[in-house]
Amino acid sequence: MTRAGAAAVAWGAAAGYMALIFALSSRTIAVPPEVLFPHADKLVHVGEYGVLSVLLSVALASSSPGASARGIASAAALLASLYGASDEWHQSFVPGRVATVGDWIADTVGAALAAAAVALWRGRRGTSADSGTSTSTSTGT
Repeated sequence: MTRAGAAAVAWGAAAGYMALIFALSSRTIAVPPEVLFPHADKLVHVGEYGVLSVLLSVALASSSPGASARGIASAAALLASLYGASDEWHQSFVPGRVATVGDWIADTVGAALAAAAVALWRGRRGTSADSGTSTSTSTGT
């Protein structure tokens, strides 16, 4: 697959996941996660936006040859956090749903943790951001 094809697939996966988040947050919750234990919904948010951050990291890396793992992680976490804020705003218009800053913070924490994990993983593998190829030099950053 060409680099452009791989980037298109990666961005398509991220966009599809964002559409899924939007669709699910458009529905009224039948059984809130708090039934399991207090604040269980925060874990759902952390996981949900962690996955989004990983998908965005892959998409950014596939379309940004030569970009640093740290830069990709930062951009992925920021984009996922912004999407989380927009999703909370969207939920404020959905009957039976509420928008909370706490949920957005959980979204952001999940996005940042996942992006950092991807950056560390890429760094330990010694791969460049573009195609996963090995790098032989270090910039010391």
